[in-house]
Amino acid sequence: MDDYRGALTPTREGTVITLDVTAGAKETAFPHGYNAWRKSIVFLVREPPEGGRANAEIVKVISQLFSLPSSRVRILSGASSHRKRVLVEGLDQEKVLAILSGHGSSG
Repeated sequence: MDDYRGALTPTREGTVITLDVTAGAKETAFPHGYNAWRKSIVFLVREPPEGGRANAEIVKVISQLFSLPSSRVRILSGASSHRKRVLVEGLDQEKVLAILSGHGSSG
């Protein structure tokens, strides 16, 4: 099992997840492993990185995984980069880690 803890940063608002995103992938998969060197969680996104489509899919997938409205998932940085920091509002680091660990796949 991957230990995603290194990619999680607790904040007053919730937990920030550092992602390493591959847009235009064959399928959407999250989490899809852990990049220990970059301390980020791998996120494969089927949508292309054009017109915000990949970012919209990232928000949708994360909000569904954590059973949150999409308004509580925000891309804080990296909107036009493969490396992103995403805030999951209202969930502490341990809750986020438990959910991610229960849904992970080796990649």
